[in-house]
Amino acid sequence: MKRLSQRSISVMLCLAAAAALLCLPAAADLPSELSAGDTGEPVAALQAELAEYSLYSGEISGVFDEATEAAVMRLQLLLGLCPDGVFDAEARLAFDASVETGEFIPVMPGLLLLSGLVIGLDPGHQVEEDLELEPNSPFKDVQKVRMTAGGVGVRTGVEEYYVNLSVAAELRRCLELLGATVVMSRTENGVSVSNLERAQIMNEADVDFWLRIHCNSCDDESVCGARVLTPCGLVGSDVAAESRRLGFCVISAFCERTDMPMLITHSLTDQTGFNWSCSPVIAIEMGYLSNAVSDLRLSRTSYQNECALGILYGIADYANGVDIPTAGGE
Repeated sequence: MKRLSQRSISVMLCLAAAAALLCLPAAADLPSELSAGDTGEPVAALQAELAEYSLYSGEISGVFDEATEAAVMRLQLLLGLCPDGVFDAEARLAFDASVETGEFIPVMPGLLLLSGLVIGLDPGHQVEEDLELEPNSPFKDVQKVRMTAGGVGVRTGVEEYYVNLSVAAELRRCLELLGATVVMSRTENGVSVSNLERAQIMNEADVDFWLRIHCNSCDDESVCGARVLTPCGLVGSDVAAESRRLGFCVISAFCERTDMPMLITHSLTDQTGFNWSCSPVIAIEMGYLSNAVSDLRLSRTSYQNECALGILYGIADYANGVDIPTAGGE
């Protein structure tokens, strides 16, 4: 079940008591939603509430400015809602329900631990492939292609590099709202950055961990699902172990949020980006562009944003210390 669905169940149970829960004036006296540009006492009351929970540090001005919008987006992320910056009835009810039960920010406490982390995001591929060779690892005399061509949507014709960057950009926005520093391997599609160079960017930035954002493709159009890839063999044991834990957290939360089937995780020794990494790293393959249904989903901005949220909540689980279950659930 999706995190939002879990929250929605709680919210629906509170509907009958919503009027009593509201901290603002009577619902009849309030606008149905508050958003950028609004002014007045309802905005001031909202700012005061957000300040009480350390989500807003600006002046209680009664003006819904950029700082207020950012605070609302942080609140929405903490409640498992899409961060559009609009304080609507859904946000109001979810906020009040969590405060009333004494479980404010119950959905993802790990989100509060992201502030101060340096997180790398590597949107896979680029417009032009690069078939020149580069060292596959610092330990073996093996060469691999610098950057292969990504997949193409079987139904939409959307290029993988476009989807990867769209998801990474939204994920970056969410991470930065929560106080993390984000290092991007690329912010445009028309670049030339090899797999080795992407790892070097992350090493030079001394990231705490990084994620390679990808889709997948194969000859069998019926195959669908998401999976993670993790390094093994040529990286240090600590990096490999933490990468596996990061991978477990991310793929679990991603599939829960998106309802994408979860495929088997693979640990690989031949990935250039993995082999050169000094910090934990995973690659998430969000779905198969060779599957028509998955392709249509991955091409939509709304679904790309859901993918970003799924990855975000997986990162939060990782930051919160969630571990890989042992055999038998012990």
